[in-house]
Amino acid sequence: MPEKSKGTNNPKGSKPRQAGAEAPKATPDRWVDDKLRQLYDDIAAEPLPQDLLDLLNKIDLDDPSRGGK
Repeated sequence: MPEKSKGTNNPKGSKPRQAGAEAPKATPDRWVDDKLRQLYDDIAAEPLPQDLLDLLNKIDLDDPSRGGK
């Protein structure tokens, strides 16, 4: 029986996976992932409100491990 070499048993037009590469996501998981990204990418790209930035800066200044008080 002939020995098969790695990467030769791929469907037409697909690229062989690299060693250690993850398997493609299952279709339902991929669909959910895509829908969640559509919903939340715009929100995640919005700037933080100034009062939240001020609070984060105050926390950084009060934290001794970050060079604060």
